[in-house]
This record gives sequence, C-alpha cells and structure tokens, in this order.
Amino acid sequence: MVDSVAFAQRTKRLERNLVLIPIARALNMALLGQAVFNVFWSREIGLDVQKIFTLQVVNSISVVSLELPSGITSDTLGRKKTLVIACALKIMAFVVYGSAHSFVTCCIAEFLLAAGSAAWSGTDTAILYETAAELNRSAEALDRESSNVFVSQTVEGSCAILGGFLATWGTVRLAVSATALPFVIACLVTLGLIEPNWKSPIQSYEPSHPSDVVELEEARTEENEPNYSEDFTIEPLKEYIPFSLKDPKESGTTEEAIQKGNHLESLSLDDGEQNMNNSSQQLLNVEEPLNIDREGVLDVGCQCFRLFHHQWILVMGTLRICQVFEAISSTLFISCATYTAVWFYQLLFERANMSLDAYGPSWAVLNFAVALGACLSPMFYRRLGLFLTQSFLGLWLISCFIALGLWISPWVVVIGCLLNMVRGINQPMFITHLNHLLPSSCRATMGSVYSLGTRFLFSGGALILGLVSRVYSLTVACIICGIFYGGAAVILGFLFHRIHKQSNRSSFVTIATETFR
Repeated sequence: MVDSVAFAQRTKRLERNLVLIPIARALNMALLGQAVFNVFWSREIGLDVQKIFTLQVVNSISVVSLELPSGITSDTLGRKKTLVIACALKIMAFVVYGSAHSFVTCCIAEFLLAAGSAAWSGTDTAILYETAAELNRSAEALDRESSNVFVSQTVEGSCAILGGFLATWGTVRLAVSATALPFVIACLVTLGLIEPNWKSPIQSYEPSHPSDVVELEEARTEENEPNYSEDFTIEPLKEYIPFSLKDPKESGTTEEAIQKGNHLESLSLDDGEQNMNNSSQQLLNVEEPLNIDREGVLDVGCQCFRLFHHQWILVMGTLRICQVFEAISSTLFISCATYTAVWFYQLLFERANMSLDAYGPSWAVLNFAVALGACLSPMFYRRLGLFLTQSFLGLWLISCFIALGLWISPWVVVIGCLLNMVRGINQPMFITHLNHLLPSSCRATMGSVYSLGTRFLFSGGALILGLVSRVYSLTVACIICGIFYGGAAVILGFLFHRIHKQSNRSSFVTIATETFR
C-alpha cells in the first residue's frame, strides 16, 4: 500500500516535470537583450565587427572546453542540480555585463555565459526525454520536443520586443542587464523539478524495432512501478549486441559468444539477479586479456561494459556509434550556419539603416519563424527522414545566405525568417533522433559532444568570416558562409541517406513512422 502511494506521488511529480521543463526552457530563451547585443557592443563598449566576432569565438572556445565536463557532470551529479548551476552562471554573466565597459570585461561575461550554456545544453532535453520515458510516454518525444521549441522561440520573440522597448525608451545597457531576471525565475522553476529515473536499465536501453515497443510497454504495465536499481550484469548489453557480428558458421547463441570471447563465465545471463556488489567484484577480478578475433568489435563492447558499466563509453563498443556519428556530423553544419546567421542579422540591420525601435519587432519575427519551423519538423521527419531532410535544408541555407548578402535592405527580415525556419525544422528531429540512439547514462554527455563540435566549428568559421567581412565586405562573408555550411549539409545528408537506404540497419525513423501512425 505504501509502495502504491509512493508510486502515485512520484508519477504526479513526474507529470509536473512535463509542465515545468518547458517553462524553464522558455525562460532560458527569454533573452531581453538579444536583439540589441551588437548595438550594445558597438555603441556602449566600442567594438568593431571583427572584435564582435572575436568575442563570440571566446564564447565558443569556452563552451568547447566546458562541454564535456558539464555533460559528464549532468550524467553523474544529476539533471536537476546541473540545470540550477547553469541558471546561476547565466545570472552572474548578465550581472557582469551590466557593469562592463571594456573588451576584457565582456570576455569574462561571455565565459560565464558559456559555462552556463554548456551546463544547460543536453541536460534540458535529456531530462524531458527521460521523464517521458519513465511515464511510458516516449512515443510522444518528437511532438513534445517540437512543441517545446515552438514555445521557447515564441517566448524569445516576445522578449525581443520587450528588450527593444527597453533599449528605445530606456538604455541599451538596461535591456542587456535586465536579461538576468528571466534566469532568476528559471532557477526557481528548476528547483521544483524531480530527478527522473535516468539510471534505470529499462529507460536506458531503448528498443530497436516496433515489436519491442509493445513488449516493453507491457512489461512496465505489469510491474506497476519503476526499477530503481542499477543493473551491473550483462543483461542490459544484449540490446546493444549487433547480431551481424556473429560468425554465420558459429553455432550457439549471442550470449555464448559473449562469454566465450571475453572469458566472463561469471556474467552468465542466467545470473541476472546476482548481488550488485558480487557482480562488480567479479568484473574487476577478470585479468585475462581479450582475444580480438572474429568477435573483435563485440569484445570491445564487453570490455567497455566491464570497465565502465553503464557509462557513455559503452556506446563506443557497438555499431550504434556509427549512427550517432552520422547524425551529429550532418547536423553540425546546419547548426553552425543558423548560429552564424544570428550574428549577421543585426549587422545587416545596421547596414540597412533600420531604426533602433525596429530591432525588437524584427528579432521577434525571426524567432517566430523558428517556432513555425518547429511545428513542421515532425512532418518532414516522418516523410523524408533525418538525412534527406538535412540535405534539402542545406540547399535552403545556400539560397538564403546568398540572398542575404546580395539584398541588404529592410527586407532582410523576410529572408532571415526563411533561414531561421531551417533551425526550427532541424532541431527537434535531430534531438529526438539522438536521444533514441543513446542510453540515458550518456545522453547529456553526447549532447555536449554535439554542442562542442558545433562551437568548435563555429569558432574557426567566425574568425574567418570576421576577417573576410573586414577585408572584403559583409556580402562576401554571407555568400561564403552559405556555400560552405549549406554545401557540407547537402553532401553529408545525401551521403548518409544513401548509406542507410542501402543497409538493413534499424533506424529510428522507421520506428517513429510506425509508432506515430
């Protein structure tokens, strides 16, 4: 009876998570000063275009250095605590910005902002996905992620209008300093979250075909309560063992191959109920070297499991890492393109001689375009899949950047809206795709790896584009940006689409298409 009451209370709090997480994510995007940052840097601090891009490189390098530690922190310390830390760091960043009068002070503020962004990235999507998974509602992941992006971008657009009003009727510095307020509220909201059962083997190892979805749902219904124990046996690894690694001439089961290839007699699948401490001790006592032969990749996976149990390195021993690498690689260039465009917009506004009071509404419209794209994301994903959609989005990016460079006028807002829709379409489908491929114990870490790659690529690109805009013109920089990032997205998206089409590997798009019908 007590267990039933506790289970009901936990379920209620988890359902509250599904309400609080979107609110926290929306507040995280409530950047009141975002629409006038370039104006703040140029007029209040006195920075030129190259120094503005250099400042963003400082931010990106800081994120690159902190992404992996923050992801590991999220996977070990917990999602809730990491989100609270992220909010606190961002509050400090905008407090510093409020008193900034030099390039060095801006660098300090950008470092704090980068630390907060690194801690937040991956953790917010992971806690949402894992909360839905524990409530047996993981099938809603794509639609829920799309809705959250829609709400977040709508809030960011609305706050841009408010920030523009503060800059026009007050001061630009006031608009930037006031950005700390939404993060104070976000910090209070995250304190009301409950940590999902993200270490549970049931939640951590997702099914690989539609029939497993039904079986998994039935198993959870019969148990009527989540499993709070960490499984240190070989049982959870079965889902990750690619059956194609077995020698067709080899008789026996995959489980026997595991035991034979790694000399792990103590990890027999029949011993799944062994005491956790005994299992761990037996794992640590195995001293025989691995025999890398016909089951070479399989042995690597088991060795990773032996050393790190459910940690993210487990994924490196399986074929699923190939799918993770493909998804991240093709998305990096789209993300860098849309992120670079954010810093082009305000420079183009100045070149088009737009008045300061038009910055806020223009920025709001740009963010509403992202929200609209997020609504279309599930449709693109179910019809075309991730990679074919990204190849199409690459062509979209090339066209938009060329138009931005050649047509510098107030109509740049319309072109920017079309470009921003790319971000809205790509982000929800990629996040859902990546979350499905990964176990919960490394979900935030791999999200940080993706963010790290994005920032690293952006850092190099921003330095080059800043130099090009200074030596040549902003028009040339826009065109080069579109051709490079968009062209890479087209090539990689089409290449990975062909690879998946020619292979028989199970893909989440197949599962999603069947599940959502």
